[in-house]
Amino acid sequence: MSRTRRTGFTLIELLVVIAIIAVLIALLLPAVQQAREAARRTQCRNNLKQLGLALHNYHDTHGVLPYSGIGYTWTSANSALPTGFQQNPIGLNHNGLVMLLPHLDQAPLYSKFNFSGAMTLYSGHSPAMTGTFAGSPLTNGNAAVVGSYLAAFACPSDNGNPFHSATSFHYGVGTGYTGPAPQKTSYDFSTSSSYVTRAWQTDAVNTRYMFGEGSKTKFSAISDGTSNTVAMTEGTYEVYNGTRSAWTYRGWVQVGHNIAATNINRWYYNSSVTPIPGRLGSWAWTGSLHTGGMHILMGDGAIRFVNENTDFTVLDRLAKIADNQSVGEF
Repeated sequence: MSRTRRTGFTLIELLVVIAIIAVLIALLLPAVQQAREAARRTQCRNNLKQLGLALHNYHDTHGVLPYSGIGYTWTSANSALPTGFQQNPIGLNHNGLVMLLPHLDQAPLYSKFNFSGAMTLYSGHSPAMTGTFAGSPLTNGNAAVVGSYLAAFACPSDNGNPFHSATSFHYGVGTGYTGPAPQKTSYDFSTSSSYVTRAWQTDAVNTRYMFGEGSKTKFSAISDGTSNTVAMTEGTYEVYNGTRSAWTYRGWVQVGHNIAATNINRWYYNSSVTPIPGRLGSWAWTGSLHTGGMHILMGDGAIRFVNENTDFTVLDRLAKIADNQSVGEF
């Protein structure tokens, strides 16, 4: 009588195979993650590149760069302005990023905005608004579009919350708004951190940034050279003190991005705040979830990756349009 011999793995052999597979997965997973981040980083770079082209097309069309915003109702009084205009007499709270829509293949969306009407109903924080709103977004048509989502303003590496609370007093559209939650923007104009009414207009020329509330910068005014001056930067969705701006409007202290406010990728507000990577310490601070730094858009349209350890003096010189200081290599 013949016997049938069974073949198969022993328990030890099976365990060895499982161990080998686990090692291979452990080796492969970081490579996959790196490949995915490389793709996200490339997409982020491309987003800023498109915004750079939009800025240049806007300048070619209008002879001037767009403002970073206009008609803020939450700014402090500016004593350098004439009496009656030290705070904005008419409230709009527009974000200048909306002005770029026709140059981002978004002309139909651009045409839906009411630029003579207010985008939000935030009436001020300190001090309270003294002027009047240019109507209400709930009735002037802007409520229908301020919650629009565009991938062009989203860094794919940022896993934070990309939306504002729609009816938040400081950062939302206003009580009664029932539309989609407004989208935060990963990219914003290079501005100072000041929230004084139209500070850009009263700043000395050698301290001006490329953008500001009501700014009207021409390329010819950038005496330091557009290749030496930053136009836009990255910022994370999550912020400890304040919040990131919506791309459609400006809320409390949402002035833009100040590359010279502090070090890049500073994840703490002060020594009492626990650093959380991905949550910048304060409003206007710059950084990203890309390892080691962030992308910046230069005035000439070039995209640079700036190391988070870049000297603060270099960052300050990059921010100014006419301080006549050499930037050097960075």
